[in-house]
Amino acid sequence: PMASSPASSSSLSSCTCPAANFFSNSTGPSCLPCTVCPLGSTIQGACAAGSTSDTVGCTPCPLGTSGSGVSPSCEECGAGTYAEAQSAVCTSCRKGSWSAKGSKACTCEGGWREEKRIPPWVSTIIGGPVQLIAGGGLEDSWGYVDGPVGKARFRYPNGGVSSQDGRSLIIADTSNHALRIVDYATMIVSVLVGPSTADKPDSGYNNGEFSESRLSFP
Repeated sequence: PMASSPASSSSLSSCTCPAANFFSNSTGPSCLPCTVCPLGSTIQGACAAGSTSDTVGCTPCPLGTSGSGVSPSCEECGAGTYAEAQSAVCTSCRKGSWSAKGSKACTCEGGWREEKRIPPWVSTIIGGPVQLIAGGGLEDSWGYVDGPVGKARFRYPNGGVSSQDGRSLIIADTSNHALRIVDYATMIVSVLVGPSTADKPDSGYNNGEFSESRLSFP
C-alpha cells in the first residue's frame, strides 16, 4: 500500500487517489492506504486509482483459487494444480495424478498398483483397501481381451504406472508380452504395445510402431 496523501478536493466526483489507496471523508477528505489482506484472500472495496469509497474488506478465496492478499480478485488454479479454501498459491498435483482448471483436489490420489498375489487382474489402492479395477477378479480369469475393464482379461500383469498426464494407467501384461492401457475417462482397456488381441500373444524383440513392436515378458 502507498502512504496516505491529501485528496485533491472534498468533492467525491473530483477526488482522485493513487492506486492501492481509497478516498475517505470520515475524518476529512483524504486518501488512505487500502487494507492488506491475509494470504489466501482478496481485497474487496475501492482499491484502484480514482476510487471514492472507504469500504474495504477481505474475502477468503474459494476452493480451486488462490489469493495474494493484495489482488482485487482470486486467481483460478490452472490444469494440473489445485487449491483448498484460503490458499495463497495453487499446488501442483503429485506425479501420477491430474486435475482440471479450478480444481480443489487432484484425481488418482494415492496412486495405482498391481496386486501380485492374485495375478490375472489389475487392482488399485487409494488410501485404503485394494479395489478391483480391471480383469475378471478370479484366479482362473486370465486371457487376452480388450474392452470395458470388467470384461478385459490379462495374464500375469506385473506392474502399472500412470501416464505422464495422469489420464491413463499403463500395465505390463507380462505373459501376454504386451503393454496394455486403461483410459481413466472411459475405463476401456486396449493394447498399447505388442500383438493385437485378435492374434495369439507372441514374444519377440522388435522396435518400430507400437503395433509392430514385440516384447518378451515385460
